[in-house]
Amino acid sequence: MARKAIIVNGGAGPWQEKPLEKALSGIRRAVLAGWKVLQDGGSALDATVEAVVVMEDDPVFNAGTGSCLNTLGFPELEALVMRGDTLEAGAVAGARVKNPVRLARLVMEKTDHVILYGEGAMMFARAMGFEEYDPVIPERVETYREMIRLLREGSSERWPKLREFVKEHPEYLGDTVGAVAVDGQGLCAVATSTGGVFLKMPGRMGDSPIPGAGNYATKSCAVSLTGEGEGMIRTLAAKRASDLIDSGMEPEDVVRKVVQEVHEKTGKMCGIILVTADGRTASYCNTKAMPTGAMWDGLEEPVVKI
Repeated sequence: MARKAIIVNGGAGPWQEKPLEKALSGIRRAVLAGWKVLQDGGSALDATVEAVVVMEDDPVFNAGTGSCLNTLGFPELEALVMRGDTLEAGAVAGARVKNPVRLARLVMEKTDHVILYGEGAMMFARAMGFEEYDPVIPERVETYREMIRLLREGSSERWPKLREFVKEHPEYLGDTVGAVAVDGQGLCAVATSTGGVFLKMPGRMGDSPIPGAGNYATKSCAVSLTGEGEGMIRTLAAKRASDLIDSGMEPEDVVRKVVQEVHEKTGKMCGIILVTADGRTASYCNTKAMPTGAMWDGLEEPVVKI
């Protein structure tokens, strides 16, 4: 039997102390939920989906409930799942359901497509029995109103007041949660979910629903990235990480190299988690923090870190 492992993250960014404490608690619950699935004989896909659902249901994370708002004041949720043995993937964008990651899985399992977005995603959701869901919480509305006010009062096209606000409250910029795992059969999978970034244009799609950009899974590894999505799209960062693993590079070297390349080529910041088919895990970010948790065979308690 292969060595089982799972690693999850709650988003790379300039986290503040109090939200970070809550995030670390949520990360622990998420990784334990995924690990229980693996211990009970479930698949890597099952484990990653369950871990992400825990984070979607926790308003401290920018996924599912508590997601950030676009310029018009409403959320547009994205999610993806991918299994490494078949390269099958399913994703949604612009969804309005409680757990977009579950809907993404059904896109993979019940349709011939990879990505459904907007009203098409919601038509499919209703057909699958999902109810429309409002993930907005009061704290996000207050932040949205303040950011819009600062935009309107900005004294230059670079919005200095808004820049100052997000420096003081960086946790409201938004980010992505993800999970990667390998099961007892040696099969790898990834699941990712996000509300995108605050004050994005309506219709903006980030890296999360795009295989090869924000996520990827093959027979040799599974990868999930978080951060400024346009940088990952432009560099196909997740596919790059997979290719480096296939070249024989060590996981710890791969995650550092990919993050550095994204920054060098695009100027964007990001974080990455990775698991290999033989159960090795690695993570890295060039932001202030990326709450991360991991479990593998032989551990009694998860490794949870900033």
